[in-house]
Amino acid sequence: MTKRYGWTKRILANFIEAQTYEKYLLNQTNFDLTLPEERRVQAKLAIKDEYSFDFAELLPEYSEHELEIQLVNNIRHS
Repeated sequence: MTKRYGWTKRILANFIEAQTYEKYLLNQTNFDLTLPEERRVQAKLAIKDEYSFDFAELLPEYSEHELEIQLVNNIRHS
């Protein structure tokens, strides 16, 4: 990931310590395929990790810079 996405050793270590990959795998659902649209949002909120950045609509592999841009944009639009 450091080579592919330009992550620093520190960023990679933070992702490993935070178990980001494990949390990503646990958050995989089939809600979009199985639930009616009006129930999807409720179901996703019910299992959402409180430190998840789902609102930023980032790919599972994102750079610190991409996260920063999304956070700033979200604050500006709030």
